[in-house]
Amino acid sequence: MPPALVCYHLTTAPDVLLHAYLNDLPVFRGPHRGPETQQGGANHWLVPGENTLTLDVLRAPRPRSTGAPPGEPIRFVLFTAADPVHAPKDVTIIHEVRFSEIIERTPEAEHEPYHYTARFDLGVPVNAPVYLSSPMSDVDCRGTPELHQAIADLHASLAAGDVDRFLDLCSLRNEEYVFAYEGLGPTVDSLRDVARGFFASGPIVEPLEPDALHFEARALGRVVCVSRADGRSAIEARTRDDEAAVLRVDPWLTRKDGAWRIFG
Repeated sequence: MPPALVCYHLTTAPDVLLHAYLNDLPVFRGPHRGPETQQGGANHWLVPGENTLTLDVLRAPRPRSTGAPPGEPIRFVLFTAADPVHAPKDVTIIHEVRFSEIIERTPEAEHEPYHYTARFDLGVPVNAPVYLSSPMSDVDCRGTPELHQAIADLHASLAAGDVDRFLDLCSLRNEEYVFAYEGLGPTVDSLRDVARGFFASGPIVEPLEPDALHFEARALGRVVCVSRADGRSAIEARTRDDEAAVLRVDPWLTRKDGAWRIFG
């Protein structure tokens, strides 16, 4: 059975600091400068059957007494749309949480960290991601030589303008994304065309700075998310023609056939 299209909608107020995860994989990590609405497909975070949503609220104001928007500084909704093109508002909510529901557990605190976890069954089919069959790994924040090499190889392909090497290193990522949205989203060829267009513009690549990289084991160590300790992306590049066109990459890696591969 082909997968259903599952979407998410996240709204946060300007003074919110929030980390959101689906199945322990990052969906959103604030802060930001103003009110933010983020939405799109969620299939690439999901697994068949039971799923887990985690919200770590590090800073947020109390919602207004009305309990209605804009009184809710955080709202997360996971839903399916029967026909997202022709009837995008005809949706079925799978899971929804508002910040007012979270703070009911600790009503005495005005501002403090909150941790919210919910487990729910999707009730619709999705394809199983490759990392579910990967072995668990014990990786600390410094990473391993193999992980550092995987990131260095990706950075080097960008710096050298080697689009074929870049696409080879990202092949599992593209295949996984297309698999997650089977028949519902882009094709591998269209993803490759986007990359070729970026390379054709002559990217200017920021230095890698390996010592600044931060490796975070997630999903029981089956996934390693790479970022920078200072909050910037692990790899950044911009085009010569349009400096506003920036590629920011915080790779996710998993072990496949004995090697760390970029899959997200």
